[in-house]
Amino acid sequence: MSNLSYDQLMDRIVDGVSRKDVKQAEDALSVIEAKFESSVFLGALDKFSKLLKHASSGDERDALIKAALKSGD
Repeated sequence: MSNLSYDQLMDRIVDGVSRKDVKQAEDALSVIEAKFESSVFLGALDKFSKLLKHASSGDERDALIKAALKSGD
């Protein structure tokens, strides 16, 4: 993974989060930290955290909808 460009690594992060493969996303983030300046890493970390937040909120929303439908609300 160390031979990938920044854009390719960010694609791995997005793909990993979307497939719930957080290990892949964390590995790509780790490579970004090692290869690029701290400001670039912080930007990638911010994007990663936003993706995780967005992905988890969808799961929680789906669970609430399923529970409401099951209870008849």
